[in-house]
Amino acid sequence: MADRALVSIVVISWNSVAYLERCLDALRQQTYPHVELVVVDNASRDGSAEVVAERFPEARLVKNTANQGFCRAFNQGVKLTSGKYVMAVNPDVFMTATFLDELVRVAESDELVGSVTGKLLKAEAQETQSSDRMILDSTGLFIDRRRRTYDRGQWEVDEGQYDSSTEVFSACGAAPLYRRSMLEDVALDGQYFDEDFFAYYEDADLGWRARLLGWKCRYAPRAVAYHVRAGRDTLSSALRHRPGQIHAVKNRYLMLVKNDLAAHFLLDLPLILINEIPRLLYILLLAPSLAKGLLGFFRLLRPMLRKRKVIQERKVIPSSRMREWLTQSAC
Repeated sequence: MADRALVSIVVISWNSVAYLERCLDALRQQTYPHVELVVVDNASRDGSAEVVAERFPEARLVKNTANQGFCRAFNQGVKLTSGKYVMAVNPDVFMTATFLDELVRVAESDELVGSVTGKLLKAEAQETQSSDRMILDSTGLFIDRRRRTYDRGQWEVDEGQYDSSTEVFSACGAAPLYRRSMLEDVALDGQYFDEDFFAYYEDADLGWRARLLGWKCRYAPRAVAYHVRAGRDTLSSALRHRPGQIHAVKNRYLMLVKNDLAAHFLLDLPLILINEIPRLLYILLLAPSLAKGLLGFFRLLRPMLRKRKVIQERKVIPSSRMREWLTQSAC
């Protein structure tokens, strides 16, 4: 086992005591032995940090005095580690014992694989349904011509339809495995996840950037975990008054500014407008609190354009290949 790659696991916690112990217990039970664990606590007030300190002494605990956001906390944790691979883990993800083994096996198969994503199932279904009626949460992130990101297979019954290892657009941010050399290659201003995002869409943004720079993302179907999802869709989440959706509104547009190819955006502009105008009207008329996200977008537009210039100058993937990722799914 001594020659196996070290995996650095960064768990970001913010008032996560309801899930954190189960998450860390599952990490402790992994069959893959060569790991280091960092838990970054974003000033939780529910005893999360105390649970880590008392029950998981193997973890390096970082206690922030304020909520730094998911993106900055991940970047902070990565810089304290040294593994060939790095995992960002949400505390509401519960891995089966061979999850890490399967991810590393796929990553080691090709040096151009910058990230690997597993099969995530709805954690709620784990408690209420038989094992042959599990509900899918994600089998990888994709983006369509409307510029909507989505988790492949979400809410479908798992009947083996996604049991083949394949390349996907990007990894779901709940429990992705990243190659450290990929993170260093795509970093902007020393940041892996864009700290201007705070939280939401940071996984798709990183995945899109990595694609442009020639990195692959693969889906490992035998890496199975369970996920309690808070959701990211702006409209449906707003109806349930979910916190953080201001960032979701802001970040989706920032992601497009940074990464989209101008020719592709113009080609799809009619379809984008047909889908986007009703959403914007909804925000302005029925969910005005989310309009702060639009203001945040304009406030950050200039630095995003600067980042875009750097990304586009380094792009190596053919435009035709990027086009395939946008058109391979139905709108």
